[in-house]
Amino acid sequence: MMQILLISVLLQFGHSAQYEVTEEACANDLLSISSAEECEAAANALGITWNSCCQNNNNLPYGCLKRSDNDVIWNGNANTPNQFPCTVAGNCDHGMRWAVCYKGDDSVFSSETEKNCCISGWAHDTTCKLGCPNCACLDGNKQCGCIYVSDVDQSDYFELTTTPQPTNFEYTSTEVFDGKSYEIGWVEYSSCTEGGNPQSFNGDYSMADLIELAESAVTVKILPSTDIPGESETADYALTADLCSNPIFALNHGFTMSYSVGSNLKVSGMADTDNWIGQNAHDLLRNQCGTTSGNTPFSLADGNVYWACGNTAGLHLKTNGCWFDWKTVTGHDITVWLGMDAQGDRVCVEHDDGSYGLQEEEARAHLVVQGRTSWSWGSAPDHYCQSDDDNQAAYVSSKHARNIGVGCCSKDGTTGYRPDCNAHPATYQEAVDLCSSTVKNGESLRLCTQQEMLYGKSNGKGITEGTGCWFDAAYQWVSDECDVETDAAAAISNDGSGSDADGDSKSFDDFISMALGAAGGIAVSASIVALVVAMRRKKVTEEAVTEMSDVVHIPDTSISATVDGTVTASS
Repeated sequence: MMQILLISVLLQFGHSAQYEVTEEACANDLLSISSAEECEAAANALGITWNSCCQNNNNLPYGCLKRSDNDVIWNGNANTPNQFPCTVAGNCDHGMRWAVCYKGDDSVFSSETEKNCCISGWAHDTTCKLGCPNCACLDGNKQCGCIYVSDVDQSDYFELTTTPQPTNFEYTSTEVFDGKSYEIGWVEYSSCTEGGNPQSFNGDYSMADLIELAESAVTVKILPSTDIPGESETADYALTADLCSNPIFALNHGFTMSYSVGSNLKVSGMADTDNWIGQNAHDLLRNQCGTTSGNTPFSLADGNVYWACGNTAGLHLKTNGCWFDWKTVTGHDITVWLGMDAQGDRVCVEHDDGSYGLQEEEARAHLVVQGRTSWSWGSAPDHYCQSDDDNQAAYVSSKHARNIGVGCCSKDGTTGYRPDCNAHPATYQEAVDLCSSTVKNGESLRLCTQQEMLYGKSNGKGITEGTGCWFDAAYQWVSDECDVETDAAAAISNDGSGSDADGDSKSFDDFISMALGAAGGIAVSASIVALVVAMRRKKVTEEAVTEMSDVVHIPDTSISATVDGTVTASS
């Protein structure tokens, strides 16, 4: 597993791996993913839903795999008889599955000989040249000539790319823009000593990485070097770029913030100091020379940050100068801070109306599933899409009102639990936290999938059915993601019948609907009302014994039976 160790170390130091999905098994052991954590990272990188189910099955191939329902799972059972490719009859019990692998780039090798030597050497924590000593490769194959091959960089083969890691901010602060508060994380971009001195850039990053970081900035602070962003700022000199304003547009595209930049990425005018916050922003930042409209703005790669050209008392952050007030000693060295969205990890984007602003927060959502579909749910769907932060279901239960409950699954997906009968109402995250903090048989639980919640038992019933808390009559969160707008019109009822396990209808509301239809809106006879009352009494008795609950989606028209036996409808 040395190749996986190397990949893990490289990833810790800011490298990102490439992945691929293939019908065949991974081309060699170096490209095989060896843990659930790596598999989840691959799913995220590929943009495919990660599903934490089924991690020790003997009816799936070993490793990281993509299923036909377009999710990625990890099967850690190395002794499974299933194997890739699933196109071969008998290889895979559940039909088509695909291997998810690290992506190798064979073009880095000059020959097949060099490839064999390198693959063998890397797999045994050594070099290409030592991969096949005396023609006996470390992987058991025969190969001569390794001594004459080049020592290829293993990271080149894995197509690892270096990316900046702006997750550890040096400071965070709450900043107010247009009356709204935002949590901003600050990363130092550059600093300089007052006078005719150049910029000194943050040594934790290459210049290319800093410019890439600047693409994600939503604001900037230019402060005396002794100041702390958002905590202690010298009012006379503190400058903050407004959220996603034009200077940030320029910065995001690799340009200095000295000039207004149009959507064509050309200079559209001199600096608009209204885009800056600071009591002396106009005096420090105004400019009137340097370049003209239509020209390409000055590049960050040249080592400049801001040039208040033609302003004899302005900010100069250039390769040959570091002044708040040009050639005037203020006693303040200068530090430039990149500000990132510390809460939502959002960036500035161009919206459909042409404006430039903060990326809209995506409303996260997951499916909720009926605790038991065979109870009296009437026309309520067996599952539908629910916003993660909403703990109130769209359908009412006489047992739990709209409260959403929590059901959990064992890691291997064989057993369902309801660990806390007081865990309602629950948001999605509260459900995740409850499952992960509950330990059964030495392992933490997890949220079930939709498939498990509906059909997870060996008899085809829901995996948490009948496990308590009266959650058979409640919706429960599952791990399947969804889109509220897309799925709103596609909620599907299991069979639409509202029947119990034997197929007998138990929906009082269905009965009322039929009665109203037959009566054509005319008063129903007292005998029918008497029968309804009798059914209600029988139903209450059944609920006490069987944990059955009426569940109704509140309609536009409500129905009531009056004291004199008249069934009425009102809107």
